[in-house]
Amino acid sequence: MNKHGCLIIIIIILICFVILQLSAELMSLAEWDARVSRMISTLVSAGVTTAEADTILRRAVTSFFRKLYIADNYQPASALRASTRVTLVRAKDNVSQVESLGEDYGVGAVCDGPVDVHVLQGTHESFVVDAETSTQLARLFDTVLSG
Repeated sequence: MNKHGCLIIIIIILICFVILQLSAELMSLAEWDARVSRMISTLVSAGVTTAEADTILRRAVTSFFRKLYIADNYQPASALRASTRVTLVRAKDNVSQVESLGEDYGVGAVCDGPVDVHVLQGTHESFVVDAETSTQLARLFDTVLSG
């Protein structure tokens, strides 16, 4: 291993230590708002963001938390009665979701009809960022919506 590789490994170890330390600190705070404030002050101190972004970051963090909470706790009362086929577009690189939810992310269990699963290269993030993947996604939408 070269010197550069060693430095990268040391940085990763230090980052893990900082994350564990920050996690313990956040968990010691009793209220959500205090945790978010501490997270934002850490990001500002590290130069990742500015204090002016406080309101936007608070909204983004709270929105993301609610999304995760809903996704983790939602239990449908009955199957979706779809008059057409349901189409799921899945990211090939999101292996952990397939392992925990199944090939169709569990959608088939809540639909009374068939679920067509289409797998695209990349992650859900690359669907938006990567031009080739987003083009493939657009073509798939055109195909599904037209036929």
